[in-house]
Amino acid sequence: MSGTCGASSRAERPDRRGILARARDAFAHAFAMPGKEPLAGPDEALLDKVARAVARRRMQPAALFLLEQAKPFHGLLFQAGVFATPLLDLAEPLATRILKLVARDEFTLEEVRRLALLFERPDTVEALARRIEAAADA
Repeated sequence: MSGTCGASSRAERPDRRGILARARDAFAHAFAMPGKEPLAGPDEALLDKVARAVARRRMQPAALFLLEQAKPFHGLLFQAGVFATPLLDLAEPLATRILKLVARDEFTLEEVRRLALLFERPDTVEALARRIEAAADA
C-alpha cells in the first residue's frame, strides 16, 4: 500500500529539474538584444521621412544632439515608447489632434507607433542620425 502511495505522490509532484529547465527556457531571451538584421524597406522609408521632416524644419543640430545623447538610454526610451503606445490607443482622438498640430499631418498614428518599435533596435538611432545628416547636406 505504501508503495503505491509513494508512486502516486511522486507522479503528482513536479520534477525540480523540469521546473528549473522550463524557467531557464522561459527567461533565456528575456533580456536579449535584437539581432543585426537590416532594416526593412518600409522602416527605411519611415526613417527617411523623419529625416526630411527634421531637415525641412531646420532642426538637424538639435535632433542630432538629442539622438547622440539618447544612445546610452535607447533601451529605456524604447520601453517608454512601448509604455506610451497603449496610452495613445486610449486617447487616440486627442493624440491624433496633437499629432496634427505638431507634425502637420506628416505622420500618422500608425507611423508613430512603428517608429517607437523601431527604436528597440540599437542601430536605429545611428541610422536615423546618418539620414538626418544626409538630409542636411541635400
